[in-house]
Amino acid sequence: MAKISIIVPVYNTEKYIADCLQSLCGQTLQDIEIVCVDDASKDGSLELLNEAVKLDTRIKVVPLAQNEGTLRARKHGVEAAAGKYMMFVDSDDSLTAEACEKLFDRMEQEQVDILQYGTNVIPASTVSEEMVEWIRQFLTPYDGRLEGREILSGCFLEDRFDFNITDKIWQTELCRRAFAQIEDIPLIASEDRYIFFVLAYYARSYRGLADANYYNYQVGVGITGGNELDLFRFEKRCKGAGAACAVERFLKQEGVLEDYRQEYERFRDLILWDCVHCWHTKLPQGMRQQGYEILKKNWSAADIAGAVGRMFFESEAEIQSDVYGSAAGTDRKKRIGIYYRYLGYEPMDDYIRAQIRLAKTLGYDSVLFGDDDISLSGNLFEEMGIVCLPASRDANWDQYAERAKKLQEELIRNQVNLVLYASPTSHIAWLDAFTIQTMDIPVIYMDEERAIQCNEIRWKEEESEAKYRALLTSCEQMEERYQNLSETCQNLRNSRSYRLGKAILWLPGKIRQCLTKVFEPKKNG
Repeated sequence: MAKISIIVPVYNTEKYIADCLQSLCGQTLQDIEIVCVDDASKDGSLELLNEAVKLDTRIKVVPLAQNEGTLRARKHGVEAAAGKYMMFVDSDDSLTAEACEKLFDRMEQEQVDILQYGTNVIPASTVSEEMVEWIRQFLTPYDGRLEGREILSGCFLEDRFDFNITDKIWQTELCRRAFAQIEDIPLIASEDRYIFFVLAYYARSYRGLADANYYNYQVGVGITGGNELDLFRFEKRCKGAGAACAVERFLKQEGVLEDYRQEYERFRDLILWDCVHCWHTKLPQGMRQQGYEILKKNWSAADIAGAVGRMFFESEAEIQSDVYGSAAGTDRKKRIGIYYRYLGYEPMDDYIRAQIRLAKTLGYDSVLFGDDDISLSGNLFEEMGIVCLPASRDANWDQYAERAKKLQEELIRNQVNLVLYASPTSHIAWLDAFTIQTMDIPVIYMDEERAIQCNEIRWKEEESEAKYRALLTSCEQMEERYQNLSETCQNLRNSRSYRLGKAILWLPGKIRQCLTKVFEPKKNG
C-alpha cells in the first residue's frame, strides 16, 4: 500500500500535464502512486500519459472510452487507488516538492479525516488583482479543528473554509464511502461542492493548516476561471443546478433532509448566486440576453429574481438592459392578475373595478393580488378572494427571495398569463416585473398616480354638485315657507279683529285711547 494516492483527472490538457506530472513524480516522499484518469481526451494528453508510465512506474493510467466528466473521472480514480491517504490534483495544477511528505506526517500526527492546507494562486494575465485577492481569501484554511456536523456547517453556513477538494488530503476509507454514494452525473462547475458535501457529511474530523501552502493553483485556465465567460462556459456553470438536486436526493436517501435543511439550502444558494453573479458580471453585454435564457432553463423565476434582489437590488436599469426583449409572453389562459399594493384604498377602488370589468368584457377572469399587511376584513374586494404576497416594505435585498417564491407559486396556481401592475412606483416594482417576465408572463404597468388624480377630480366635481343640489333644496324649502307665510297673512287680513283694528286706527285720538283701554287685557286676570 502506497502512503498517498494522488488522483489526477485529465481532459485535453496536453499543454499542462507534463508540468503537473513532473511536480508529482518529483515529490520528496517516494512512496506514492499517481492515478491519472484520461476522460477521452481529443488532444495528445493520453499519449503523454502513456509515455510518462514508461519513465515512472508509480504512474497508473485509467483511460475512459468516452467523456464522462470530471466527477466520474475522479470516481474512477478513487476506485483504482490503493493508498492510505488520498489527494486530488487537477491536471493544469501542481504540488510543491515537499507537499506529500509534509502532509503525510501531519495526517499521522493529527489523525483527522480531512486536512486542509494552503494554496499558491498563480493567475493568468487576463485575471484581475481583485479576483486574485478574493481567491486567496476563499482558499485560506480554517486554522483549527472541527468535529462531526461542525464540518458541514463550518463550510456552508459559517464560511470558515472552502469546499474545494484539491487543497485537502483525505482518509482513503472516507473517500471510498462517500464516492460510493455520489451519483454518476456530468458536472463541470459544481462537482467540488457536491463531492465535498457528501465527504463532509460522513467525515468525523477536520483540521486546517493556515501556515502551509502546498498546492499551486492556475487561475484563468479552466472552465470556471477568468474575469469573463463565453456562453459555452456559462452554460456549463449553470449545469451546477444538478448538484443541488443530487444533494437533495442524497439527504432524502439518508433520511435527514429536514434535519440538514439549512446546510442544503445554503449549498443550493451558493450555486444559484454564483450563476446569477456570473451572468451579470462575467458575460459580455451582448451575450446576456442569451445568458438569461440559459439561466431560465436551469433555475426557476423565483430563484433567479431572489438572487438578483439579493445581489443587484439597486441595479434596475442594468438588469432590465440585460433581459430586454427576451421574455416575450404567450397567451396560455385567459386570466389576468391585477396587483395593487393597497387593495381597499378608496381612491383606487373604482379604477381597479374598471379594470376587472374591462377584463371580463374581453373574456378574461381576474385574480387580485395585494400585500399581506392589508386588512381583508370588510375589504371591498374580499368576496373575490385576494392573493396576499409578503409585504413589499419588508422585501429588501436577501428578503426579496421569499416574496418572489410566493409570487411565482400563486401565478402558477392561478394560471395567470398577464399581469396588470397598479403599483409601479413601489421600490420593488421592477423586481416583481422581473420575476413575472422570467416566467414568460407579460407585465403592464398601470398609471396609479393618474388614476388617483382622476378620482380626486371626480370627487371634487361630485362634491360641488352635491353642494349645488343642497342649495337648491334649501331654496325650495324657503320658497315653501314663504308661501305658507303669505297664506297666513291673507287669512289674518280677512279676520274681524284685523278689520276692527284697522277701523280704530282711523278714529280721533281721544276715542282711540278710550277704546284701547276697553280692549286692553285686565291685570291679574
